[in-house]
Order: sequence, then C-alpha cells, then structure tokens
Amino acid sequence: MSLASLLSPIQATHTLLTSRVVHQSLYPYTLFTTLHAIRVTVAFQNNVRASSNKGKLTWGNYISGYLIMAWGGSFIAHLLMSLPPPILYNYQPYVNYISVHLLATAFFHVYPNALDMQILDSLFTPLDAILRSTAVASHLRILTSGALPPTHAPMVISSITPILIGAIAASGGGVLAGTMKTWTNDWSFGTFSIFKIGVGMLGSTDVWSGGLAGFLFTFLTRPTLYPALVKLTGITLAKAEDESKLPIQIMSPGHAQAVTTLVLIGVFSWKTFNVHYLPRAKVAAKKVVESKSEKQPKSPTKKQ
Repeated sequence: MSLASLLSPIQATHTLLTSRVVHQSLYPYTLFTTLHAIRVTVAFQNNVRASSNKGKLTWGNYISGYLIMAWGGSFIAHLLMSLPPPILYNYQPYVNYISVHLLATAFFHVYPNALDMQILDSLFTPLDAILRSTAVASHLRILTSGALPPTHAPMVISSITPILIGAIAASGGGVLAGTMKTWTNDWSFGTFSIFKIGVGMLGSTDVWSGGLAGFLFTFLTRPTLYPALVKLTGITLAKAEDESKLPIQIMSPGHAQAVTTLVLIGVFSWKTFNVHYLPRAKVAAKKVVESKSEKQPKSPTKKQ
C-alpha cells in the first residue's frame, strides 16, 4: 500500500466534514463545526459535574463559559494575525454551537450515565485528532493566504509562528476556560492552567500536540522554512504542479493534514490510555499482588 492510498481516505474525510452540512434546509451547518460543538459541550459538562457545579450555574454563565471553551483558540489566533474573528460579524456560529449545547444538556440530563468520559474519550480519540488537525491547518492556510496586513509579513516567513498558531488554535479555548474556570460561578484570571504544578506532559497534551501539528503541517507544505531539517533528513523536495502559486513542498496540503491527523491519533490514544486505563491497570495489578501475598502462608517466628 502506497502512502498516497493510505492518506487519501483521511483527506476525503477532512473534505467531507468541512463541506457537508447536517441538513441543507433544517440545519445548514457543517459536520465539522457541529461535531466540534458536540465534543466541546461533552468536555464542558464533564467539568461542570467534576467541580460539583451542576445545577448551580446561571444560563448566561453556562452558555458563555462553553462558548469561551469552544472559540477561545480561534479568537486569539485571529487577533494575533490582526484579522476579525468570525464570531464578531456572523451570527450563524452562535446558532450552531448554542443549539448543540442545549440539546446535549437536555440529553445528559435525561441520561446522566451517558456522560462516561472513559467511553466517550475512547470513542472520540480519532475525532479529536481530526478536529484539531483541521483547526490547525485552516489557521495556517489563513496565515499564507495573503489576508494578513503587510506589517505582519515576518509572521508569514517565520518558522516559529506556525508552531505558536498551531498550539493556540488547537488548545487556546481549553486553556483559557481552564484558567478562568468558566464552568464555575466564580470566574477569575490567574496562572494559565498548563503552568500549574502537576500538569506535566500529560496534562499539557492539547498544547504541545497543537504545536507539533503546526510544525508538521508547515514542514510538509513549506519545508523551505526549515532548511536545516531538510538537509538533516535528506528529503528530496518536489515542485508543485502550479509553480506560480505554490512553493516547493514535500506533499500537498491535503496529504500533509492527513499525516498530521495520523500523528495526533497516536498522541491522543496515548493520552486516553494514560488518563483512563493505566491508573486502573495499576490498581488492578496492585490488588492482585496484595491478594497473592495474603494467600501465602506466613513463616513461623522463632521464639527466643
């Protein structure tokens, strides 16, 4: 099986999610934004329960806190590129995300046991990778689209900007919501959640994986930004079909995004295993050892 045949189905999935709407007339919103809204409301409602705030939040708090978690990354990334975030001039995202949030709230109210994060995180692992790789790639396409003001030209040719934009686009909303504790009644702005003690590599997965995705996508589509790495790997660069529009690249943006998705599937599988399965496996192994030690006869003690 060639690499292209492996990547093509993933690329087709990306295209489907960003182009197909749920229903042309009744709900004309893309599968991508709708699935993203579902994923965020699941995480938000879990945080509300975990902080014992279920039923204690005002509706304004409950909805706005969720929207910060959903849109924070894109909002900050657009501001860094001096571009107006879509939520400042388009009402459609509000209809899309709030309707999903309210429907999911009603569903988990009727079926509270359905909010099982071990099961949901396991099922959503491929979806998490697809959503994040799509968010990263879409913002990096904006970066090179010519939409940025002339004063931002250094950002376009910088090798570090794609990493920062990728990290922000993939995790900015979650970090901002966690920092402000938007699932509580007492919002505050303190130390960024990823910088707190005990977070570590596992707790900051969303951030560094976003940066990794930004780097990987840019390296595969604009390798001239990383000449030392190209020389080190010995990769032969191929010219794009239309040289007047695209620079020399390792692979097309669609295939590069597919590679990024595969890498993120591996990253989030690792995260899900460590969060939900490894602790239980350690507890189970410890119980087995303790039960064996209890069954072993104790050696008699010698009397002095």
